[in-house]
Amino acid sequence: MSFAFEPDDGNVERGLRRIAVEQIDKALLEASAPQADFDATVHQLRRRCKNLRGLLQIVRPQLKSFRAEDGAIRGIAARLSQARDAAVMVATFDSLVAEARDARGLEQLRDMLTERSRGLTLQIDEQALLREFCAAVLAMRERVGGWRLKRKKFGAIAGGVEDTYRRMRQSMRDAAEDGSPETLHAWRKQAKYHRHHMLLLRRHAPDMLDGRIKLLAELADLLGRHHDLAALVEVLSGRVAGAPAALNLVMELANERQDGFGEQAFALGRQIAAEKPGALTERLQRYWALADA
Repeated sequence: MSFAFEPDDGNVERGLRRIAVEQIDKALLEASAPQADFDATVHQLRRRCKNLRGLLQIVRPQLKSFRAEDGAIRGIAARLSQARDAAVMVATFDSLVAEARDARGLEQLRDMLTERSRGLTLQIDEQALLREFCAAVLAMRERVGGWRLKRKKFGAIAGGVEDTYRRMRQSMRDAAEDGSPETLHAWRKQAKYHRHHMLLLRRHAPDMLDGRIKLLAELADLLGRHHDLAALVEVLSGRVAGAPAALNLVMELANERQDGFGEQAFALGRQIAAEKPGALTERLQRYWALADA
């Protein structure tokens, strides 16, 4: 079954356990039979971690063990992120400078990034990382049967949905005021959690929620590209002495591209966040009731 509560789950608690077990089992299969491309395997496993964290967030006010469970999956996800970040930097650089008119010095910068990526990759024991991942999610799987919620119907998820959406709106306002890569990245995290919640609820109103899910994916992509460029500039600035022309060019291109991504993200984000948290929660509750009728 898919990453969503189903009307025939019976109640939220049973749906929560079912979805968690399904995501964990898929992750274990992917980690036990990894693709030839280790980066592709890491991408899939990180996706499972994000799904699990989004699932936990939707029952956050109702699940007593939330902090412990979220911390467990966050820890292994951080280890996977180190492996992912080693590869994404070169790809970000290539995309940024693909149409640069003056390529002088760019090859040297790319070589530097490639060497950095190679060095980070050599530090990663791929098999040990996969074993560590499997051990962590297996331990979580054993605990899933003990997950208990204070409520069983829509009330079990209403607080999580509303709190996450409220945090997304606030983080967007913070990003608009501050404009720093850190605040935009924080906004992205909350937007992705909100998207996970819409995915979890989509079976109850697919015609109404599918469009919102698509827009949230576009928003996360824009903010993700903005973040990757910020990380690229930070790495290059720390590794290149002085300010050679090539580095200046990359920074100018990155700033210009980030400005474009930011403008698109805010235009889209304001539309997604137009509804007040309480009103959105009430609307989602009506969809839930209709599907259960």
